[in-house]
Amino acid sequence: MKNFCKFCGQEKQLIKAHIIPRHFHLNYENETYAAINAKTGDWKQCKTGTYDKNILCSECDNNILGKFDDEAYRILLNDIYNYTEYKYNQNILYHLTENDFDYTLFRNFFISVLWRASISKTEEFSNVNLGPYEDIALKIMQNKIDNDELFKVLIFKYPKGLENNAIVHLSKVKAKHETYCLSMAGYLILIFINGKNIPLNYIKYYGTFFLNSKNLYILESPDFYKKHCQHIYDLRDSSKKLISYLQKKYDKLGHI
Repeated sequence: MKNFCKFCGQEKQLIKAHIIPRHFHLNYENETYAAINAKTGDWKQCKTGTYDKNILCSECDNNILGKFDDEAYRILLNDIYNYTEYKYNQNILYHLTENDFDYTLFRNFFISVLWRASISKTEEFSNVNLGPYEDIALKIMQNKIDNDELFKVLIFKYPKGLENNAIVHLSKVKAKHETYCLSMAGYLILIFINGKNIPLNYIKYYGTFFLNSKNLYILESPDFYKKHCQHIYDLRDSSKKLISYLQKKYDKLGHI
């Protein structure tokens, strides 16, 4: 059986390629994290995250997608605190201008995570299906097309030291329009597949904060953290294991 890399299309030896890069599992070398199965609602403890050995060759994973990963890691986990623009109570707004980040690399990171999950056959990401946008995502990452109206990114950050930061999860949001929610490394990222279909309430309240080539805004808010935790609790009917886990994790925070 011949093995073809999904990115370059060439017959290559394929590697164990992570869907969500392992560096976005905080302190991954020493700790385990809660990975939630988007299909079943079950969770499992893991160290390095889910990988697929049937999608990428080493050259594409390391030399191309790896550059996307490096830029996201630099911004989200290394440099973010250097760009604090505004503080109010416990809310913080981080702001990077076009000279502070590489828009193409950074945006391609989020596109690549969705694309990897969409082409993967692993059960954990079985509800991630980009359909006709799968090939478009590939062409954007290959610099064959450029469409800023697609894959619009909105980034929220959780405060430090909270248990929800340990959850790594990617799933489709139950909404009218195709939207995916990515939780990792203390961030919650919303990715709207088609910018023309972004709900009006998001445009009204967060329009300024969407990632663009000139500005990167990241909002840190404990209120948003609490709201998202409540959303997770709403899953209690679909997974006893998940709720058992959350109860253990959040009891000390007084959330349950």
